[in-house]
Amino acid sequence: MREGDIVARKSYGKDIIFKIEKITIDEHGKKVAILKGIAFRIIADAPLNDLEQMKVPDIYEVLVNRDVENLLYRYKILIKFYLWVRLFVMLCQRRD
Repeated sequence: MREGDIVARKSYGKDIIFKIEKITIDEHGKKVAILKGIAFRIIADAPLNDLEQMKVPDIYEVLVNRDVENLLYRYKILIKFYLWVRLFVMLCQRRD
């Protein structure tokens, strides 16, 4: 693996996609990658043997996870509900 590769951490179930920003050597002489999140603002590090290089279909599967889709759907419903409540309150205030 090298800097610029798109990877995920095996130890975390490949839950977040990262780009390798830098490869360093830790105090035990092992290579460690400094990682920057692709979809999330996160910086992490991981030993190179914990990383798996991601291919386009794998990246899509992680980024468009069904759980994330469900959360976004619920969030949209909450926003619509909030807007309807605000509209109702405004209409009631006009009647007074």
